[in-house]
Amino acid sequence: MGEVPLSLHIKADTNRRLEEEAQRQNTSAAHIAEQALTWYLESREHQRQLLSEHAAEANAVLS
Repeated sequence: MGEVPLSLHIKADTNRRLEEEAQRQNTSAAHIAEQALTWYLESREHQRQLLSEHAAEANAVLS
């Protein structure tokens, strides 16, 4: 997949912490932010999947 630019506003303290972590990992702040966003989205998708499965199980029991 190609890349697209993303611009966002974050608190100054969050930016400082992000930049410090990027230096510790010898990578870019953008790379860490992308990893964090990917993890967040995958986590939310997994949660939705689990809720959907549990709802289907509950409906089966109630039917």
